[in-house]
Amino acid sequence: MRTSGWSALAAVTAIGLLPPSARAQSGPSNAELQREVIELTQKVEQLEAADRQHQELDQRVRIIDRKLEVEQETAVDKAKTTPTVTFSPARGFHLTTPDGNNDLHIGGLMQIDQRYYLTQTKPTGSEFLIRRLRPILEGTLAKYYDFRLMPDFGNGTTLLYDAYADIHYWPELRLRAGKFKEPVGLEELQEDRNLKFVERALPSALLPNRATGADLHGLFWDQRVEYEVGAFNQVPSNTAAVDTSVNDGKDFAARLYFHPFANSDRLPLENIGLGVAGTYGDTRTATTLDTYKSAGQFTFFKYGNTIVGSGPRYRITPQADWYWGPFGLLGEWVQNTQRVGKPVTFQGGTSIAHPRTISDQAWQVQLSYVLTGEDNGYNGIKPHRDFDPFGSGLGAWEVAARLDQLLIDRDTYNTGLATKSAVANEAFEYAVGLNWYLNENVKLMLDYEHTGFHYGASKGTTVRDLIDESAVLSRLQIAF
Repeated sequence: MRTSGWSALAAVTAIGLLPPSARAQSGPSNAELQREVIELTQKVEQLEAADRQHQELDQRVRIIDRKLEVEQETAVDKAKTTPTVTFSPARGFHLTTPDGNNDLHIGGLMQIDQRYYLTQTKPTGSEFLIRRLRPILEGTLAKYYDFRLMPDFGNGTTLLYDAYADIHYWPELRLRAGKFKEPVGLEELQEDRNLKFVERALPSALLPNRATGADLHGLFWDQRVEYEVGAFNQVPSNTAAVDTSVNDGKDFAARLYFHPFANSDRLPLENIGLGVAGTYGDTRTATTLDTYKSAGQFTFFKYGNTIVGSGPRYRITPQADWYWGPFGLLGEWVQNTQRVGKPVTFQGGTSIAHPRTISDQAWQVQLSYVLTGEDNGYNGIKPHRDFDPFGSGLGAWEVAARLDQLLIDRDTYNTGLATKSAVANEAFEYAVGLNWYLNENVKLMLDYEHTGFHYGASKGTTVRDLIDESAVLSRLQIAF
């Protein structure tokens, strides 16, 4: 290292001792070297400045990258807890957590009816009314726990219709408790939004509607077998207005329903259903008995004011439905057997004088056909093309026809439990209907129903039949 230094010094000295002409020939001048040094120094300074700028930019990029990472982490954390909002025509608005274990459905049902009576047998004058007005709140918590809340503000009253919880670890075994529909009648279990007629048929008068209780239910064999069994407070038939029991007894209800050809590649019998249901309970302390109404909501039968339940009551109803393409068929038969009597007061207590076992029966058959070709179904109809007044959509059009009858046990009158001159002992109805589904949420209904009665009124001292009921019933329904 020292040798090379001395050599360089000797070379510079030698160059300096050379004549100017020799130095010019041997290399650049000092001035040129100084210029090169200055230029190199400037370039070094420029490179150093560029390096500092690069470092500053690199630092800024690192800061920005970190901010993006933090924002992404925050977005991921937020996405884990922020629900998604969607809308389904069948179940309304949905709020669902990202993991799918919790959701909330917000829906509603509004039915605006018009009743026009063509005869004098009627409960009121022809009228417009809000038949049903129901906000619906239902959902799932922690994957396995369902709930449903549904009050009703229709008919000028406020009632709690549904309020229950449903636990479902397995589809084959679910537990439901609260107030809900007893698992008995086929048309009674059909959602109000999916009815083929404005009002249900006469068999519903003999069947329970809603009561407070608990049951087990589930599906087997690829959803081909459905069962439900439970215990409920005893309430009068066809009512949802009672939240508590009318007595100490309980009704035990059970239903078994089969879809033997379900999921079988569109066979004609794929959507056929067959089943049986029933209830059993002791009404020994019952003070409120059933009343029966027509499709026009005229009360054509009730027991005498002093008559009460005095023993066992049981109901049984075989039932079936079948849907194939646009065609639909539903039928059921009901027998309601109950022991009733008149209380007699004596010294030390009260007893039932001459209790009687009364058995009332009812049946119905209804046919429906979708003129526009959509698939018919127990759970409603979805139009191929929604109605559009500015386009080619017509919605779905359906026609329906129904026959139904209710027969009162003749012993009811023969033993003085009811007065033949005051109430009917038979009602026979036929009805036809036209339904227009503008879309999945809006439906227009128009029915004509005629109900004939046997006995049920007096003129002087001569017993005569009630005047037949004829009515035109219409409905605008919005459901989601």
